[in-house]
Amino acid sequence: MVVRAGIAGVMKTAAKADVGTEKSAIFAAVVVGVLTLLLCGLVVYFPLLRRRRMLGTSAVDEEKNRCAADLIAKQKGGRRESKLSLSLYVNNLIFSKGTHEIVESNVPPLAQLGDKCNLYLFVQVPSEDLIVPIREGLVEAGAFEGGLKKHRVMFSTTSAGRSSMVRQLQPVLHMESDESVVQTLLGKVPNLVQFEVDDNEAGDEEGAERSAASDVVKIKSAADIIGIVEPLMGPPQAKK
Repeated sequence: MVVRAGIAGVMKTAAKADVGTEKSAIFAAVVVGVLTLLLCGLVVYFPLLRRRRMLGTSAVDEEKNRCAADLIAKQKGGRRESKLSLSLYVNNLIFSKGTHEIVESNVPPLAQLGDKCNLYLFVQVPSEDLIVPIREGLVEAGAFEGGLKKHRVMFSTTSAGRSSMVRQLQPVLHMESDESVVQTLLGKVPNLVQFEVDDNEAGDEEGAERSAASDVVKIKSAADIIGIVEPLMGPPQAKK
């Protein structure tokens, strides 16, 4: 009887051990399965993330990088630019009012200005999807047939983004129609001119004039920018 009881006890202990082992095996299998799923997810996710970082850089970020490159090139070796560096916010100058459709007749004066100075154009868009169509429109309008370079047309989706790029670029003169940007840039760039496009046909025929009540320069079109900037350019340099 004692022997039988001992055997029964051993069998119960063995059974409990088997159950414990089985539970441990199940738990281990679950853990291995979860880890396998996580590893598979990481294997799929990281290549996609890397590709996104490589190919998905926003056009605005690219413009900021180009802006920085221009600044470095300007300062390299302590050389100074032979031409005035001018940045200009052009939404009110090149687009039909309330749209992002380019008025081609407004573009040639900017192309002409690009021959006279190192010109940077700033465009604000609600979506990066508009960048390519606007670039193509500028090409068709002949914006790059003179001295204006394609990479010097900068895009941002916010006025704060534009302010940041102008501060980074540090042009000799920035011309701006957004008062909030002007306030942000005061003391941050060498010279600022706030302008307002006056489309009142009954107004004064003079293209650019200062309002008696403020320092805002009133202009009729992009062509008037040349008259404002020319006194800052100095005498034309003789060609070598």
